This record gives sequence, C-alpha cells and structure tokens, in this order.
Amino acid sequence: VEAEGCPGVSSFEVLVSYIGLRLLRLGRHGRRTLLTKEYRSALDTEKPGAGLGHLFANAVTHGLSFGLPEVDGKELMPLAEACRSVRSAVDAVTMGYVRWQSSQDHFKG
Repeated sequence: VEAEGCPGVSSFEVLVSYIGLRLLRLGRHGRRTLLTKEYRSALDTEKPGAGLGHLFANAVTHGLSFGLPEVDGKELMPLAEACRSVRSAVDAVTMGYVRWQSSQDHFKG
C-alpha cells in the first residue's frame, strides 16, 4: 500500500489514519489519537510455559499517540499527512516488544 507522499505505509496505518480523519470530519474534538496493542500472545511465545498469556490485558498493553492534521476547511482529507504522523510515532518507539507490532500481519485477525 502506498499513500501519496508516504511510501511503505502499512494497510493498518492507512486504516487508522482514515478512521481518525473521518471522526474529525464527523465532529470529534481532539486531534490526538491513541492506539493500544496488547502483547500477551507475543510474550507467551517469547517465554513459553511462563503463563504470560494469562496476564491481565491492561498489564501488557502499550499506547502509541500521534496527532492528526487539521481537516477544517479542507475539501480532501490529508491522508498522506496523517499516515506520516502514524509512521513517525511508530518509528520513534524503540522497545522491541512494542516495535514488534509493525512487523505483524494485521490481516490475520
């Protein structure tokens, strides 16, 4: 997938950006967006038998915050700009188990 001006962007990043921009158009007030991902299955895979897959979800989630561009007064939604914002936020993360999410197949459910 390639959003104009944002090569290498994932389908997940495009979808998140589009939904965020659409919500702004529908009247959402804040432009900051928070994505969370829970890592129980990944941690369980890393340390089989340690029971990490049974932890409470909120103990192993990580949030990633990014800002969406302004949409007021714009005829077209600035999807590429939003995708760049998501990609910058993802690339800024250095923790291995958090960065892991960007290499996942988001079509696997």
